[in-house]
Amino acid sequence: MALTPAQLTTWKTDIASNANETPQYPGVAISALSLTNSDHADAIAKWYSLQASPDYFVWRDVPMATVLNTITFANMTPLDAIPLVTALGSNPSVAANATFNNQMATVHQWNGRSLSCQGKQFNLQNLTIGRDTAPMKNITYRAALQDCLTNIPAGASGALLSANWVGVRDGAKFLANRIEELLATGAGTTATPSDLGYEGSVTYQDLQA
Repeated sequence: MALTPAQLTTWKTDIASNANETPQYPGVAISALSLTNSDHADAIAKWYSLQASPDYFVWRDVPMATVLNTITFANMTPLDAIPLVTALGSNPSVAANATFNNQMATVHQWNGRSLSCQGKQFNLQNLTIGRDTAPMKNITYRAALQDCLTNIPAGASGALLSANWVGVRDGAKFLANRIEELLATGAGTTATPSDLGYEGSVTYQDLQA
């Protein structure tokens, strides 16, 4: 992934005010190093390729296998057994009719919850089948996946469950390096990771560009 002209300008501006030191040139501020000197440029690029400190979190894409291995699929199907209905005879009593009506109401409720679970399952299939990678950097994809994996009416009596969205979400949070932090957008916290504008490390050739 190449830096855009605008990102190169942002980086250059940051370097010009960077008072930190590199391991290669202790006692010398980064802003005092020469961008045209290949050794200086290499030291600067290596500094910006180190992990940000303090920690700065960003969203990254992850292997689809990681997502699938994290999902609690058992929470996507109704926990309650399919309700049974007692057949009415040819001349049912009032009590039998009442029991039958109550049982049918329970069946309708179970069917409704089951259909809601199936809708979550179908959407999950659309988001996962045929993909090797889960594009968790994409906010729309994250929102859709969250919808599939939360508020599933599969618990006892239709209690809402999660299929471990939190685990899937947290598996897509990563620590950024310094150049990624500089060019990212967002808070960069574990609660609100940032969206990457650039992903990867940088070299002295990038800097000299």
